Amino acid sequence: MKFLRSTHLSLDERSLQKVRNPVAQLIIVKLSSKPMIKSFDFLQAWRTAASNRSAQLLASWTDYKLYTSLVLNNPTCLLVDVGNALGLQAYPRDYYAVDGLLYSQQDFVPDCP
Repeated sequence: MKFLRSTHLSLDERSLQKVRNPVAQLIIVKLSSKPMIKSFDFLQAWRTAASNRSAQLLASWTDYKLYTSLVLNNPTCLLVDVGNALGLQAYPRDYYAVDGLLYSQQDFVPDCP
């Protein structure tokens, strides 16, 4: 998994001028212009994906390993469905202290391990 840069950034013109690195300025402008996923849209996508898998989720409720694998940790999990609904890709495995990530292809930093 390549390093992901943050997409939750918004700077006004005055703040942007304080950034001295021209590459950083370019990245900040690009990130600031990206549309954000609203929490309501995320919740709707989550509800739809969970509703579509409700029988599986209810049947596995007492088996925490199976339940977790339905939500995370496999290529056909709930998080992948949510990402597809939002037009994002999913990384449904641990990434440092985060359980999973949703990202766009533009979020990758080239040549970063």
